[in-house]
Amino acid sequence: MKRNFNVLFCFVIILLTSIPVYGQKGLKDAPDTRFVSPKNPDAFLISTKPITNREYLIYLMWISNVYGLDYPESVAKAMPCASYDQQELVFGSEDDDDSPFHTLITNLPAYVREYMFNQKYLDYPVVGISWQQASSFCKWLSDRYNEHTLFVKGYLAPDQYQMNENCFVTESYLKEQYYGARIKEEMVYWNQRLLIPNFHLPSMNELKTAGEEKLLSTDFRAYPFDTTCFLGIWNNWYLKDSAAILGLNYGYGMTEFFSADGKDWDVSAMKCKELTLELNTDNSGASLMDVFNKNGQLPMEYANIEVEKDSSGKMPYIIIDENAKREPIVVGSYSNAIPAAGDNKIVYFFRYSCAMKPGQYKL
Repeated sequence: MKRNFNVLFCFVIILLTSIPVYGQKGLKDAPDTRFVSPKNPDAFLISTKPITNREYLIYLMWISNVYGLDYPESVAKAMPCASYDQQELVFGSEDDDDSPFHTLITNLPAYVREYMFNQKYLDYPVVGISWQQASSFCKWLSDRYNEHTLFVKGYLAPDQYQMNENCFVTESYLKEQYYGARIKEEMVYWNQRLLIPNFHLPSMNELKTAGEEKLLSTDFRAYPFDTTCFLGIWNNWYLKDSAAILGLNYGYGMTEFFSADGKDWDVSAMKCKELTLELNTDNSGASLMDVFNKNGQLPMEYANIEVEKDSSGKMPYIIIDENAKREPIVVGSYSNAIPAAGDNKIVYFFRYSCAMKPGQYKL
């Protein structure tokens, strides 16, 4: 009997230890993500749905609260379909009676005013975003995910009053150039497996692979916001929505209100296309590093980087993956990338991807 028990015990141990981690479907606290080809060494993470108006508005409000007082141009540059002349209306205006949004919004294309800032479409895909704007958003979104992880793990307390260079950016934190609202004095380092690489626009190859596995949605419909997701805390800080009114907290104690009385938005009247990481050339099938390099974002030696963060708290590089030694792989930041050529006939939507595999990080 004892021998039979030992055999059974050993069998159970072998079974449990041989079960792969592929059961991990997506990123914790990011319910609309999935691992693509999880049994493949080249597996990656992708957002199954497009980025929504709500998520992009949270981003705009974060920029406004953190940078808007001293760098109002940063708000204007993130606004969909805003030309340089329209951006000048915001940070070149001496009219103190209007919010940073009022003058700009009145000069934006009608569909942006009637769709993005319309409560009825709050959880529909955001459109009209440029490659640079979408890439900057993806970088910001991954910073919020890593910051949220440090909240959950008890290293940092949520801080609604970050400003200018005193804000959480993953690369600056890892180089010990951000202190924040510490709960624990000790730092979290990359090799602890808590922080993840940056989100980025999917490459053509990633979109193709995820599409073949039928993981992606491109429908222009509402994607209900999960208040328990990692953006939940910023949603509570910055957005006040009801059935008829959308309130955006763009500054400390300042809110802009929008009525839901706008016209219905007709997506069928516009030509829509999904943004990819490839900037100006078709690099379909190329490796992730090759695509970044062709975009002008060249690799850097992480261990040898000794630079100070800039006035926005950012480093001149971003972490996109890790090597076999579990050291960060970095390339130049998006600010160094070649600007994409515009196409006024195409309205873009986008999602994000990440170079990570099931079980690679402590999610």
